[in-house]
Amino acid sequence: TDPVSYTTQGTFTVTWTYADANGNSSTQTQTVIVDDVTAPVADVTSLADVTELCSATLTAPMATDNCTGTITGTTTTVFPVTATTTVTWTYIDGNGNTSTQDQDVIITGVDVTTTTLVGGVEISANNASGDSYQWIDCNNGNVPVGNGTNQNYIATANGSYAVIINQEGCIDTSACVTIAAVGIDDIVKENFNIYPNPVVDGTFTVSFEGEIKNIELQDLQGRIIKVLHSTSTGQVNVGDLARGKYFVRVTTATNQVLVKSIIIMQ
Repeated sequence: TDPVSYTTQGTFTVTWTYADANGNSSTQTQTVIVDDVTAPVADVTSLADVTELCSATLTAPMATDNCTGTITGTTTTVFPVTATTTVTWTYIDGNGNTSTQDQDVIITGVDVTTTTLVGGVEISANNASGDSYQWIDCNNGNVPVGNGTNQNYIATANGSYAVIINQEGCIDTSACVTIAAVGIDDIVKENFNIYPNPVVDGTFTVSFEGEIKNIELQDLQGRIIKVLHSTSTGQVNVGDLARGKYFVRVTTATNQVLVKSIIIMQ
């Protein structure tokens, strides 16, 4: 008369009765022990690392249990994660058995390192993947500086400058960089000219009273898009470039950097 099927843990006694057709019977007891001792097994042997710029919110992994079936992992980690950490996932089967699995979360942060370029008046953000750049004056309440929204910034006055970079909604600010070379090459700049400006026929001329080591063309993000030529003067062909504003960057033989903007209209 006892159950012969059990779905809960515990110790049960079954009494069996043997009866013959003549009214004689005997009994025998049997002990049934239901005890789940097997922990859940993660569906994935090793959880992949998660790498993000600023923060990460993870999807809980799954495990399979011999009695409970599908189990969703739980963790005490609070999301979103904003620093590199190891998340421990726990799988609980409800019968006293658990297993755990670790997953590494790597928060790289925005690259806000900078480089002071040759000449000592231009700073470049090393991160070319920023969605926006804003250079600020560290000595003047961190106010934004004029024309300071490109990857590179050419200082017009000596001081201390930093850049705020927004990359995929993650924002960080570089260390302040001291600039002390503004004005040193003013005399040299007076001897540097480019014409015609704007460019209407696909060519312009570089004029400089001295020796030039290198001439490059930069876009508005400060990226070098073309090495023009390496003579002190001459005509430069830019007929293959799109219309717009660019910067002509000249490095002299004495490593002074001269920059002028130019408009290409062809």
